[in-house]
Parts: sequence; C-alpha cells; structure tokens
Amino acid sequence: MEFVLCENCDQNRVGRLGMSEQFIWPTEMLPLEQELLELFHAIEQDNFRTLDLSATGYSDPRITGSFIRWLLLEVVVASPFAISALRLHNAVIAGVLDFSGKALPIAISFDNCVFNDDIDFTDAAVRMIEVSSCTLGRILADRVTTQGTFRIRRSRTTNSSLSSIKHLRRCGATIGGNLDLRGSLFGSLQADPAFPCIWQMAQKWQVTHF
Repeated sequence: MEFVLCENCDQNRVGRLGMSEQFIWPTEMLPLEQELLELFHAIEQDNFRTLDLSATGYSDPRITGSFIRWLLLEVVVASPFAISALRLHNAVIAGVLDFSGKALPIAISFDNCVFNDDIDFTDAAVRMIEVSSCTLGRILADRVTTQGTFRIRRSRTTNSSLSSIKHLRRCGATIGGNLDLRGSLFGSLQADPAFPCIWQMAQKWQVTHF
C-alpha cells in the first residue's frame, strides 16, 4: 500500500491509497490517533489485518469518537486490503462514538476503555461488537444488526473489572451470534414504547451478574 502526501497538507493528517482517494482529518491528531493511523498505514505487513492498539504507556490515552468514525467509515472502507477488526485497549474515548445508520464491515472491540459519552449503533450493521471491562454511559442499539456476537462483558484478563453501563437500549436488534452480557452491571435496560422490544438471535442469550 503506497501513501503519497498531497501538497500543502500536514503529514500527520493526510494519506493516499495510490489511487484517487484522499483523506483529510481536519484537526490536529491526538497521539493515540496518530499511532492508530500509522497502524493503518502499515496494515499491509500485518498477516491478520487488524488494527490493535493499547493506550498503556501513553501520557494522553484519549482518542476521539469522531476520529474512530472517520477512520472506519471513510479510510478503512476504501482500503484495498480486507481489514478484519479494530481493537482498542485501555483508552479513553472522548465524545460520542456515532455509527448510527452505518454499515461497518469489520469487527470492533474495546477492552478496559472509558467512554465519556454515548456509543450509538442505532440502525447500524456491524460484523461483531465487543465491549469488555469498560465504563460508559449509554449504548444505543435499537435495530442494530450484527453478523456475529454482541458482547458486553468482563474482560478475559486476570483480575479484570465488570463492564459498567448506565443505560442500554436494544429494541428490534438482530444478533447473528450470541448475546453475551456476562460480567456486566447495568443501570437500566429500557425500551422505547413506540417500538416493540424484540431481539432476534441466531444463537443463545448468556447473562450473569446482570
């Protein structure tokens, strides 16, 4: 994969796929965002084609929800390589992570992350969703469709904490794999009275510490 910088553009903000696509992130990147973009630049060398990044050791563990959305919905989808997953560990997700109404062709996973705003999967289509030992306010997932499992659970690592979610909306969701809520604490599981609260699951429902 060849990246060519355009003229008069910040090297940290612009990449090109050797074709006509040009992608510009309009603001200065945070350190973790720069590292994630570098991982994408080097994806050709990764046999598993995953974007896997831990914020451990970073003085600033933040990454913005808007940057993740831009990277996945504008840059990754145009890649000539099939990228399988995004995995973030120990990061602070700043701002809303909004995938409402969008199709995400990769699996997304957050491990031991803190979200300071909502995750919105309303009417989205995602390969797989995993939220492990994370702390966040709301997950909005009405009418979401996943090809695989939807997990909100305790991380598999030793001495991990429970996932803590204040509010989960999930009416009309279609889950292609398991719905796994083991090791999670919820403040509320609320339905919208305007919609029937129905889950369609291809496999099984797993709930403990609920």
